[in-house]
Amino acid sequence: MEATYAFLKQNALATFLVVAVLSANGQIWLSNNRIQGLDDEIQVLYADFDPSPQ
Repeated sequence: MEATYAFLKQNALATFLVVAVLSANGQIWLSNNRIQGLDDEIQVLYADFDPSPQ
């Protein structure tokens, strides 16, 4: 544990950047899932309003 702490302390900038990138990837993943859900709902709405005969 002390070795890990010492490594993180010596490489604070690298550690911060890794955490920032991981956080950003998580936010992007969540946003992609929300967008996909909205896209699915839009497709259902388009199907409901499609004037072509079925």
